[in-house]
Amino acid sequence: MIEKDVVIRFLNQCNSYAQNSIQRKKERGDENEIRAWESYIKFNQHAIDEITDGTLDDWFHYPIQHGELSAVDFEGMEHQEKSKWLTALLSPRPISIIATKQADEKFNLSTISSCMHVSTSPPYILASFSKHRDGEMRDTLLHLRQHGKATLNFFQGHPDVLNMIETAARPLNFGHAEAELLHPQSIPNQIGVLPGAIGAIEVEFVQEYDMPDAVAKLALLKVVRVWYNRTSAPDHIEHLLCQHGMDRIGRLLLSDETVISSHYEPIRHQDSDD
Repeated sequence: MIEKDVVIRFLNQCNSYAQNSIQRKKERGDENEIRAWESYIKFNQHAIDEITDGTLDDWFHYPIQHGELSAVDFEGMEHQEKSKWLTALLSPRPISIIATKQADEKFNLSTISSCMHVSTSPPYILASFSKHRDGEMRDTLLHLRQHGKATLNFFQGHPDVLNMIETAARPLNFGHAEAELLHPQSIPNQIGVLPGAIGAIEVEFVQEYDMPDAVAKLALLKVVRVWYNRTSAPDHIEHLLCQHGMDRIGRLLLSDETVISSHYEPIRHQDSDD
């Protein structure tokens, strides 16, 4: 359970600080408060032991919300309300900054969370691109049509990253590059990988689809390569920045994680009585 690991790591940091403080006091010949620091360390260590052996497991479980479900009909519902329902139930989902090149070779940046992995062999991602409120199609899709390439950048939570996402989410007139609004140390490389990204996915534009009665367009993107700090694939990425409901972003915390592998089992053929 990652939450337990975080608490244990925090308490160990507290104890390291306290031990260093005791050592400094001893070197100065200052015996005041040393016993208090020693008691502090023992208290923290006792908590660490009880977290580790499972004594405090109940402290890390959240109550499940109970209540009778009621149907909410989407027919006639306002767009904003529908969006709120769908993002609440279909999240968290990773939020990324997608970089595409303009005609002048400068990078356009945009935030996107409406994308998903739909095929592994071949490796495809399906992304949804809506229009701005003024009815104009988003620059990202226009650049994909023109140049056929993009890079999706993924992050862990950090204040600098949040500022970058806010900049990328701000609509600009076509041809204006969001990358120019960033701090020079945040400018993407030639591929479109942004500094501070925990990972990135390079894609090529394959095909575009219309949806019945919808403003948004679907774009099928083929994965060319991934960028990561090692060549072996991780099981998961801790604290990945995600969208949690309407207009809310935060780190993904995996608590009570369980590995489900039953889908790898061979198909079971049930005996028939017929």
